Amino acid sequence: MGTRVVILLLALTLLVGSSHATIAVDLENELGNVKTRIGLGLQPDPRPQKVYAIGELARRLAARLDYSEPIFLEFGRDFGSVPDYFLSFTDGAIVEVGARNQRKPLLGSPGIVIRHIRGPLDVAGVLKLVEHAIRNLESIKSEQRVQVYGKYRIVSISNTQIEDVLHRPMSHTVEKVWRTRVEGRRLEARESCGVSYYFQNGRFVVYSGNRFLGEKPLLNLQDIADFKVLSDSQVLVFDTRTSFYYVGATDSKCSRRHVIEETRGLLDPYEVVSLGRDKIAICFSCFVPLPPWERTGKIVTTVKVKYRVLLYRTEHDELIQDLDEVLDRGRKGQSGPMAELCPSGQSGYEESS
Repeated sequence: MGTRVVILLLALTLLVGSSHATIAVDLENELGNVKTRIGLGLQPDPRPQKVYAIGELARRLAARLDYSEPIFLEFGRDFGSVPDYFLSFTDGAIVEVGARNQRKPLLGSPGIVIRHIRGPLDVAGVLKLVEHAIRNLESIKSEQRVQVYGKYRIVSISNTQIEDVLHRPMSHTVEKVWRTRVEGRRLEARESCGVSYYFQNGRFVVYSGNRFLGEKPLLNLQDIADFKVLSDSQVLVFDTRTSFYYVGATDSKCSRRHVIEETRGLLDPYEVVSLGRDKIAICFSCFVPLPPWERTGKIVTTVKVKYRVLLYRTEHDELIQDLDEVLDRGRKGQSGPMAELCPSGQSGYEESS
């Protein structure tokens, strides 16, 4: 077998053996008097980078308004068919209808509680609600009511009041905070990387270098779904759940946008591993159609779980959507990307001399 393919397969074997372990996601964070939490309803798409930016901007806004009491911001918890936002002054507890002794406060003492349940994460909208709550605490306390959604009892002011606040223009105070820069927060263990990002004016800017030696902007994005640091000089920036850019710090290289195909029922966050200087493996599990010969009268479902491995080649800026398919073609002696993975055009199943 070609030497390069042997190394590739060994690396992927180790990756497959470890990728099904639980991938840690930072669901809670505290920034001064502001606590943020990502509800499990958003998994596996938690948007931790944007939630962090919202929490930091809310902290700065509260400081400008001299408000030091607790603020709790929750994003994406699944309550079924509900309004986009809830706003209250409570301890953050959610109670199931008819449940006994299941009240679990999320704050040590009552504070401003804002829940964003669904839809795009609107940073400006959350900041407007934070300012409104700080300036109108007494009216919120007197007007909030227990509302029932499905099996849950949630305290909030009316949806009409919330929508009115969201549709107002930004105040001068909110706009000042909105324009400040929030440095990107690394969720990975590696902190020393030549590529970073910041959030400002509602956009993410990915850059190489640093603020002291000079920055070179490489990407300007509406959102960052994930920021995968592979090495000191390699990063994959996911702008959505199914698309990414490759960024190299050494030469400030930025790839075109690549879209991952056939991600129906994406089960876990992507596992991304560098396989050397010019290859990156992207692995995940998803649902694929069940072949006709595997369907029987006893099987109700028409899909099955498949573990997929994609290969991105940095030098060619090429994304191979299914490595299994490429290896199968190589075994059969067919042409394709497999020829470039092996020296001298050898297939992965031939003996090297």
